[in-house]
Amino acid sequence: MIYQVSLIKDHSRPSSKHGITAIRAHQAELEAQGITLYGIFSGLFGLATNEIYVVTYSLQPHSLQKIVTAANLGLEASHLFVPTARPTEHAPLTTPGIYVFRWFKVNNADVQEIVELSTTAWQSFEAGFQTQVQGLFAEPESTAIFGQMLLITRYADLSVWEASRHPAAEARDNFQRRHALTVEAKPIATQLTL
Repeated sequence: MIYQVSLIKDHSRPSSKHGITAIRAHQAELEAQGITLYGIFSGLFGLATNEIYVVTYSLQPHSLQKIVTAANLGLEASHLFVPTARPTEHAPLTTPGIYVFRWFKVNNADVQEIVELSTTAWQSFEAGFQTQVQGLFAEPESTAIFGQMLLITRYADLSVWEASRHPAAEARDNFQRRHALTVEAKPIATQLTL
């Protein structure tokens, strides 16, 4: 399965409402092309008020450029990913909450170790907080030295996110080892639009 994360911006309005409505209006068109809408996410911290993340998946690489252009929006960035340990089942997200997009720049040789450290850490991390890892994604295979990974985690609210900064020792140790393998990380807090 191929996932695509599109950063869409409404250059003519100060909010993301038109962008959200426009993507929803084309959902049937996307589905007719075999593209499923995983979720639309508006920003809390890290995105402009007129930006959204639109995450889609399909069996083939795909683009939202045609829909974005027709809605007079801007496609600011687009990233193709494949799932690693999660998601194991592919279905649109339906649970409200805070969804943090954590972008990682990594050495591609370390991707498998990062996946293993993450999955081990999630066992105690998810048990200790009202949180669930939705997906850990990597770029399709590449000969480049560096690549990008994306972790999407759902938190019940921001207080849960804050509390989760102090996980159990096992999770903390694995997260610290993962951090040591990360060139840089950028978390962005969003909410799922339903």
